[in-house]
Amino acid sequence: MANKSSVDFHYIEQKWQKKWQNKKVFEPKVDENKEKYFIIFAYPGISGYLHVGHMRGYSITDVVARYHRMLGKNVFFPVGTHASGNIAISFANKIKNRDEKWINYLVDNGCPKDIVSNLTTPEKIIEFFNKEYVDSWKAYGFSSSWSAFTCTSFDDYHKFIEWQFKKFMDLGLLIQKPYFTTTCINCGPVAVDLSETDISKGGNAEVVEYFTIKFKLENNVLPAATLRPETLFGVVNMWINPEINYVRASVGSEIYIISKQAAEKLKYQEESVEIIEQVSGKELIGKYCENPLTKNKVIILPALFVDPNVGTGVVMSVPAHAPYDYIALKDIQNNNNLLDKFNLPKEEIKNIKQISLIKTQEFGEFPAEEICKKIGIDTQNEIEKLEQATTEIYLKEFSKGVLKEICGKYAGLKISEVKENLGADLLNQNLAGKIRDLSEEVICRCGGKVVIKKIPDQWFIKYSDKSITEKAKKQVDNMQIIPESFKKNFPRILTWFEDRACTRLNNWIGTKLPFDKKWIIEPIADSTIYPAYYIVSQYFNNKKISVDDLTEEFFDYVFLGKGKPKNEIWKEIHREFDYWYPLNMNIAGKEHKTVHFPVFLKSHIAIFPEKYWPVGIGANGWVTGKGKFKLSKSKGGAEPIKDIAKKYSVDGMRLYYLNTAELFSDIEWDQDIIIKYKKKLESIINLINELSIKKDEEEMINELSIKKDEEKEAIDKWILSKLNASCKVVESEFNKFNIKKASDEIFFNIHNLIKWYLSRGGKDKQTLEKVSNIWLRLMAPFTPHICEELWEQIGNKDFISLASYPQFDKSLEDKHTEASEENIINLHETLRELILLVEKGSRKKAKKIHLYLAPEWKYELFKDASSGKQIGELLRAQKYAEHKFEIENMASKLRAIPGVLLSRNKEFAVLEDAKMFFEKEFGVIFEIQKETTFDPQNTAKFSLPGKPAVFVEVE
Repeated sequence: MANKSSVDFHYIEQKWQKKWQNKKVFEPKVDENKEKYFIIFAYPGISGYLHVGHMRGYSITDVVARYHRMLGKNVFFPVGTHASGNIAISFANKIKNRDEKWINYLVDNGCPKDIVSNLTTPEKIIEFFNKEYVDSWKAYGFSSSWSAFTCTSFDDYHKFIEWQFKKFMDLGLLIQKPYFTTTCINCGPVAVDLSETDISKGGNAEVVEYFTIKFKLENNVLPAATLRPETLFGVVNMWINPEINYVRASVGSEIYIISKQAAEKLKYQEESVEIIEQVSGKELIGKYCENPLTKNKVIILPALFVDPNVGTGVVMSVPAHAPYDYIALKDIQNNNNLLDKFNLPKEEIKNIKQISLIKTQEFGEFPAEEICKKIGIDTQNEIEKLEQATTEIYLKEFSKGVLKEICGKYAGLKISEVKENLGADLLNQNLAGKIRDLSEEVICRCGGKVVIKKIPDQWFIKYSDKSITEKAKKQVDNMQIIPESFKKNFPRILTWFEDRACTRLNNWIGTKLPFDKKWIIEPIADSTIYPAYYIVSQYFNNKKISVDDLTEEFFDYVFLGKGKPKNEIWKEIHREFDYWYPLNMNIAGKEHKTVHFPVFLKSHIAIFPEKYWPVGIGANGWVTGKGKFKLSKSKGGAEPIKDIAKKYSVDGMRLYYLNTAELFSDIEWDQDIIIKYKKKLESIINLINELSIKKDEEEMINELSIKKDEEKEAIDKWILSKLNASCKVVESEFNKFNIKKASDEIFFNIHNLIKWYLSRGGKDKQTLEKVSNIWLRLMAPFTPHICEELWEQIGNKDFISLASYPQFDKSLEDKHTEASEENIINLHETLRELILLVEKGSRKKAKKIHLYLAPEWKYELFKDASSGKQIGELLRAQKYAEHKFEIENMASKLRAIPGVLLSRNKEFAVLEDAKMFFEKEFGVIFEIQKETTFDPQNTAKFSLPGKPAVFVEVE
């Protein structure tokens, strides 16, 4: 590694990964004499190869695990995979059906073709990717406890989940009720959330619940979809798209006229829906329908903006309060050609009047007309402005609006309150129904469309339980939650987190509900208390227990301490669980703030005694593409990691993940930046080698060159004191989970300190050894491979991964030495800039530099100011009477005095000691004037304690 031109990162990585594996370095044993630290990352769903986006959260978890291990803690860092759901089934079917895209995906990522052809069952897909994931984690140097590996499709894991749901049932937390769920038309129910576990598109989609107001059209129902049933009082016409075909469909005992798309959606949501015949939208234009509440007859008008995919394809027009309706009605009233085309009654339509039904202080009688004129909206094509206007009206009417007298018994009610009351009345009187839709297109992993479907007897976990919710909110106060903004918001998330559907029908991978086996427990519900199972899984993997041992009695004893142990193994597992639990830290992507973390905490609180409740969670940001979208296989741009690590080095990748931004912020995938991190590591390796070479040279010059502490040069004392101060910074930032700031200190600030130390002639053998030793240990959690290699290279026999992490030592603090050298560093920068400026301005070379120390009275002044004396008091002091004007001009300087002030004599000695360094550095003669003898430009008057004035004499 001494060769500056090339560092074989890949060789070093493989070397140390094998050593860690062979020695089982990261397989902890229970040790009651050591503080434990139990950490996990959220196990990934088996959906294909891990990519560069995944590895960030995992790298964050590993650096935290390594840090705590080096602090002397007993660290348990297990890993597993999440195979529940339909992903592996969908993947296997694609390979079985010879889907070229997915076959190429596997081959391009290094899967041999003979293996690809065998990946035609979910079991084989899971087995293949389990190995791939573990191999990838090992290749990134993760210090995991591999013996505890588990997967949610394993038989032993099923036994654990069966026990969990028996506990939920015993606690009265499992209930059944009708439910409208997101469902793939091929696979059945799927979860739609930011984690996109079950889907390939649409993770941001929300379920939108429309009221379908039942306008009467002859013997049919023309159901208009709306989110605002209160606006029914202001309907003046209906909108139908004349260019699409509608259908007449029987819905229960009624006949609806709706878009074909709406009829297809209702088939999943109503008991009986059957399409009878097609109806042209054009046929409906000009007909009249009856408002079910007011009994007013309103005309049906044409509108191309009506989307058959949204709601029912039928829209009611409320132009007084809806900008889209106002502009559309105005357009049609002024368009004689359109009126003639559909043979519409011109006078009647031109005389359609707005009906005002909501009163607010912000708007007059007709808010839509008012805001359209204000913003300058003239046509239906101004979509952005119309959206802005619609949002503004809705927000103001919802928050401050009340219904007018025209609304009958609902008059005076706030808009924010009326929806529930009026909506319930409309439903109870059969004047309205409901249709549920998704706010954006959602596609399942299998490629099928996702719709909303009614499940009449869906199982739920009762997360709305008030007792559990209150306990969870209270527990937040006892937890380390990263970032702090998440901790502040988490109680609100826990409050609104209601009952969650926990089972699915169809042939999915997962655990069968033990008391109703037609149901499969869904992927979020089977991944809430799984950290507890890692402790059991290592015993199962080591064949100390079998599936048959995993009874309800076994888990009751191991996890809850209930009942009697069957044998010594039960006792051992219970002792180990009691040692490791609670979980210290659970790290997952930020999408899990509202997905995994609420159920993780509430489930623990429901089942376990308080002493086992989790004490830490962290939400890490994403790795995004250039457009700031989250990297994922389904969206593209997620580069697999197999070759990336070889290209950029594992330690370079880890440093990129850990240093680019704090863990809760997103980072943008940028290969140019990663190359810079790799080069940074190469420069650090070269610097460590330089320290070793200097140490060896010094040893050859004088084998007795090791000095006692009191004999060390000031620069040696300075570097050791500064390194000690850096240890304090790193400890503080690590404890706050400010991983970036900790790595900034280690890889950048310390790097610069050492380079300065060497430039100042630092060469003491013992100091060089200490510097290398401390710096490598500080870096080790971040870049473990190169640190192990360099650690061995400087003569250590043990693993740096198991060495102690450097800690701040108050006895090593030397503020005066630090202050002395800080003066030199600042002066060096001032000189560099000033010499350049003078030489450029005069076009002559500098020949001599004069440094002027401040007079003694200024040192006395700074000392008085630093002791707390105010400027007014100093100006009144007799001893400064003749310097009053100067002190007034120095006011800002007196407010920013450094913590340590050197005496005038000490500062002179420091400058004299640095004189040769400056002369060598700048190639000119230096004269330090304690008493001013030569000052052609009266420069000395600008001198201050710690900041000598400078005059550059040119040739």
